[in-house]
Amino acid sequence: MRSLWNLIPLPSFLRRAETVASIPCPRCAPAPATTAADVPRPAGQPFTAAEWGQVVRVAVIDKIDEVLSESYALLADHTPSEPAHSEDLARIRRIRTALTAIAEDLGPRARRARPGERDWIESELLSTVLSAETEIGRLFAGLR
Repeated sequence: MRSLWNLIPLPSFLRRAETVASIPCPRCAPAPATTAADVPRPAGQPFTAAEWGQVVRVAVIDKIDEVLSESYALLADHTPSEPAHSEDLARIRRIRTALTAIAEDLGPRARRARPGERDWIESELLSTVLSAETEIGRLFAGLR
C-alpha cells in the first residue's frame, strides 16, 4: 500500500542554513546561533525525530487548511443555487466544522509536536482528512 504521505506535499521546513532562533532577545547577551545543521543526527537521516514530528504536524495542518479553503469556495458557489435544507450542504458544513475543530486542537504551526502526536497523525488523522476531502468532493459532484 502506498504511503498516505505520497498524496500530499510536505511543507518546507528548516533549511540547513537557517537559524532556529531568528529573533534575538534584546536583553540577552549575544550567543552563537544554533542552526539545524548543528543538531547532531544519525548519518543518513535528514531530520531528528522532533523535527520530523513538527514536519508531520505542519503538513497535516496545511492539508486541513487546503481542504477548508477549497470547500469554502465551493460552498460559496453552490449555496445560492441549492435549497437551504439541502442534506448534502449540511453534511459538508458538518465535515468542515469537524476539520476546523481538529485544526484548532492541533494549535499553531509553531507549537512543538506532543509526544505520540506524530503516530496519531500518521495512523489516523491523515487518512481521516483525506477521506473527508474525498467525501466533500463526492458531495459537490452530486450537486452539479
